[in-house]
Amino acid sequence: MAAKGEIVSIETIKPSTPTHDHLRDLKLSLLDQLLPNQIYIPLLLCYSHHDINNAFGGTSDHFSTISQKLKTSLSQALTLYYPYCGKPVKDNLSIECNDTGVVFIESKVNAKLSDILNNPLLELMVKDFLPFDPYNFDAPEANLAVQLNQFSCGGIAIGVSFNHKLGDAITLGCFLRAWSLLARGQGSLMVAPQMETSNLYFPPKNIEKINFRDVICKEEIVTKRFMFSGTNLSRLRDKLSSSIQNLSRVETVTALIWKSALEAAAKTSSKEQIFHASKVCHVVNIRGRVVPPLPEVTRGNLFVQSLSPKLELKGEVGLHDFAEMARKAVRSVDKDYVSKIIGDGILEVIEEMIANKEEGVPVYTFSSVIGMDCYENDFGWGKPTWVGTVGGRPMKNAVILFPTRDGKGTEAWITLSKVDMVEFERNPELIHYTSVNC
Repeated sequence: MAAKGEIVSIETIKPSTPTHDHLRDLKLSLLDQLLPNQIYIPLLLCYSHHDINNAFGGTSDHFSTISQKLKTSLSQALTLYYPYCGKPVKDNLSIECNDTGVVFIESKVNAKLSDILNNPLLELMVKDFLPFDPYNFDAPEANLAVQLNQFSCGGIAIGVSFNHKLGDAITLGCFLRAWSLLARGQGSLMVAPQMETSNLYFPPKNIEKINFRDVICKEEIVTKRFMFSGTNLSRLRDKLSSSIQNLSRVETVTALIWKSALEAAAKTSSKEQIFHASKVCHVVNIRGRVVPPLPEVTRGNLFVQSLSPKLELKGEVGLHDFAEMARKAVRSVDKDYVSKIIGDGILEVIEEMIANKEEGVPVYTFSSVIGMDCYENDFGWGKPTWVGTVGGRPMKNAVILFPTRDGKGTEAWITLSKVDMVEFERNPELIHYTSVNC
């Protein structure tokens, strides 16, 4: 089903109060500098027409009111989040905070929002409702762009493209929370962002830019979305609880996806269908692991990648083995570990990780936005019906975990090689605990 939006307006939103001169140049942290250029965090927040009509007390068209409220509150938010409306990163050292503004696009879609959300090719359609394709080299340079999509039923979707150089998913989540509070007239509940704090722990260095093209997978890859309901997660956790206590949701899901993906790879790469050794890599937020802990509103890319030891698949290897290794990877990033990587120490960790990844052993990388509270973004017409991202990520063996709206389940956006995905979807154990939606 083709349901591309028709752009009806494009304007620039600037901060309601000009940025002070002493804030015009924001230095990147070393962790920011290490991110490749031309990577954007894509997010789509969908709101049903039922919730919108209830909020406005009627069934008439409220799009113009919604649009104006979003633009006004965005302008107010940019006063505090001033780097997001400046020029993109210059020389991989700093951001020019010159109030250039944020592009705000309005689009009309000749389809119902429910038709889009129920479409089996959802992950391919999401990018049509974003300001631009986050993995397109020809995308315009920007720190932040927003697209407001109006569907024929009266539902809306807010597409956001956020420059990863400025921060991680937690950074984007804090901005969206502040924006939604301002839209609801509850700006007094906002917590002011800390823009410079990460630089104190990871001072910038003169290092070369990392080219996005260098990290793109050359194989044909595909992304699909798999759903773990709260009930199925409980069943899976119960299965593992006899050998491992208090597994987190992320650790539980990681174990099954990792095992199923490796089984698929074994079938596609070996006539004997022998399991190979592999590793798991988790992206871990370190704000709470710094001493003293950093508040969530600290801007920047405050995460590290934790790589597990090699899991040799010899003899009988069960799901609990994968769960145990996943736990070690996640929990190895503790306060002692973080204290060792402050400053230049992170460079040694990265060099070691690159060497370990180049051993020829497949690495499955997991990142989670479950703690991002993305379903709490109520701009005045209720919480989102669905929040998602875009498929077609440029790296294979990558998994991103989202919460479900009820807070009990998990959506897993999984990118594998095309041939591996065919076998992955057939895995009986995976089928037992999930449903595929893409």
